Amino acid sequence: MSTDTGLSWNPLSDIAQMWQLDSMVNAYRAGTIVAVLAAVVGWFMVLRRQSFAGHTVALAGFPGAAAAVFLGIGASWGYFGFCVGAAVVIAVPVRSGSAGMPPESVYETWTSTNPASINTRARSVRVSAVMWAAMLAAWKIGSDGSRPLRGRADLAILSIIVLLSFVPISYAAQAGLLLCACYLLATGNRHNHPERRAAIVLLALTGPLIWGRLLLRLFETPILALDARLVGTVIGSKVDGNIVRFAVGGDRFIIGDPCSSVHNMSLAIVLWTTAAMLFRIRIDLRYVMVGVTMAGLMFALNIVRLSVLGLFPAHFEYLHVGGGAVLFGWAGLLGAALLAGKGIIDAAARQR
Repeated sequence: MSTDTGLSWNPLSDIAQMWQLDSMVNAYRAGTIVAVLAAVVGWFMVLRRQSFAGHTVALAGFPGAAAAVFLGIGASWGYFGFCVGAAVVIAVPVRSGSAGMPPESVYETWTSTNPASINTRARSVRVSAVMWAAMLAAWKIGSDGSRPLRGRADLAILSIIVLLSFVPISYAAQAGLLLCACYLLATGNRHNHPERRAAIVLLALTGPLIWGRLLLRLFETPILALDARLVGTVIGSKVDGNIVRFAVGGDRFIIGDPCSSVHNMSLAIVLWTTAAMLFRIRIDLRYVMVGVTMAGLMFALNIVRLSVLGLFPAHFEYLHVGGGAVLFGWAGLLGAALLAGKGIIDAAARQR
């Protein structure tokens, strides 16, 4: 393999160099398998209105993988075991008084009298490709070492994580993930030990799941107002708080929590952290600037997407939840991944 790890002006040469890394080949293989399976299964889950169930099962897998690391067995066994257990619990029929409730709409659109709302009603954070990649990286890192139970503290923490993962409240599983990350981080042996690196990845995953939500709850008004102000400046429209008037016509739309830039920026931080821990990169100033650039890219793309929504109200559905939203999502993911890849290659060359 070539010893020159820098990027050149020839993208084909850079891609060929990237594919010489066994870890990158394995990552694309795993990503392809996940993409195909998720596309097939996800289609039917959406049609059957089971999207939230899939989200719950995925969250239950995180503490399961952590429990497997505690026990010194393969992380995949713990993950799939907890996923199956959570699926069984969800499958138990609930015969309470919720039978006559109407299905919850994905989004709401209002007429010119009321603003059109950019707001997914589901409060859960979407399990994205970045989250799956971070989860797979945590498996890989955790499998590099083994951690047998070291005493009553390990057993107590493991028991709490198991209990939290089966509580039918999303916040409970998130608390279990945070507890596992903090405990592994506090009890890891060395700075580059697999336990500590896996803990940092798990801690980064709590960003979109916990800290991003908390940040929006505490500073919702100024954050959403900032997004709206930037969008209004771009499209030249009036802004009232987080309400933006369309560039054409008198209708308005609301920028809600799910479309805030905070969510996308937190995903960039997850990707940046996961890449550093997976490839054992030492965090220096230049790699920090890579992370700042990734977060800035996600922020800018979100503002562009919201601005395009304001410019073309006739295509609101397509840009909000249709193919346009998918294109913007993939643009952010690919852009952040390329920046992370460049940062890893440059950092590896500096720190070699």
